[in-house]
Amino acid sequence: KTGLLWQRTWHGRTIFWPDALRDFDGDGLVDVLVPEHEVFRVLRQVRDGEGVRFVPAGLPGTPRTTAGAAAGKEPREVAKQRRFEFRLKLPIAGVGRAEPLLELFESAPKPNYLDFDGDGFLDLIGRDEVEVFVWLQGPRGVFPDAPSLRLEAPVQVDRGRLIDTSYATHFLDLDQDRRADCVLLAADRRAESARTQVLVFRAAATTKGEPPLFGSKGIPSSLMVVGGFVGGAHFVDADGDGDQDLVLGSFRPDLLDSIVTQSNAKIDVEAYVYLNEQGSFRREPDWRFTVSLELEGTGAFDGDLVARLVEDVTGDGLADLLLRDRPGRLRLFDLRRNAEGAVEPRDRPLFELPIDEDAEIEVLPRFPGGPVSVIVREDRKIHFLRLGR
Repeated sequence: KTGLLWQRTWHGRTIFWPDALRDFDGDGLVDVLVPEHEVFRVLRQVRDGEGVRFVPAGLPGTPRTTAGAAAGKEPREVAKQRRFEFRLKLPIAGVGRAEPLLELFESAPKPNYLDFDGDGFLDLIGRDEVEVFVWLQGPRGVFPDAPSLRLEAPVQVDRGRLIDTSYATHFLDLDQDRRADCVLLAADRRAESARTQVLVFRAAATTKGEPPLFGSKGIPSSLMVVGGFVGGAHFVDADGDGDQDLVLGSFRPDLLDSIVTQSNAKIDVEAYVYLNEQGSFRREPDWRFTVSLELEGTGAFDGDLVARLVEDVTGDGLADLLLRDRPGRLRLFDLRRNAEGAVEPRDRPLFELPIDEDAEIEVLPRFPGGPVSVIVREDRKIHFLRLGR
């Protein structure tokens, strides 16, 4: 199903952030996480004789390093998500084309909600270039202002990592032991040809007395190597067993040259799926198939989503492929097993939606038993898609 959700204001900018709403303390009421500069403000929902109110429950913030500033280095930045921008254009002396006079880009720290210590309550996890910060939830849903734990990141961000297209950090519970695990992707600098390392850190692999998650030496519990650069890494239950599987796209180094030199390039990206086996992955992908993308002149996909697996919407037990193979088109493909047993998308899509070339797309968290929900934001309107039987 698809429909127009609401009309957007002319040149308006809508910020859609479902991560702001969570039941942190497990009382069945939705609480609110409000982003502020360098911090979050946690507001816990309370219902009593006075009605419905939101009471402060902490102001978690990432500490800024003063030692680096004293040594003449810039203070570290927490990993962020840019969510909106403001640009003011004015003509000079009333003549000529208006040029930007002021540009303002705002951002907020990227929250990760996860039960870090296995106590049954959600905690907050964040990181900067050097450390991972954990705010453990205390009694009655209250979070400390300062991090409860500061862990040294096993792969730190220097200037080289800033241009590493493969670099990404994901926190999730891989083995369903109610503790946070971590999957880190980074280009292998020591390799002669382009390749990406996938490092898996499991909380269960650390021993008593060691720092949690990464241990004392930062050695991963498992390691995979993928040829080429990697992008679009995400986790989804691909085979219907309830575990989060790893999905990523791999592309060759010469692909960037073809994008620059060809205005109407058609490029192929290899999609790899690693099935989760009790918190571990095989060295080689369990599924692999090719996705073709058409750049159509502009060569730009302004939205975050290009290709993504979503949980099964057809009832066959396999995930389905949400694909933006052109900037102005969004399609849904059913995955199937071919005669050789390999998993691949079917030739014809189940669903197709024309969209603006600069539309932004977000797949919402799926509730158990519910449909896959997708938000498509365009300049003049917003579409809400519900994909399911």
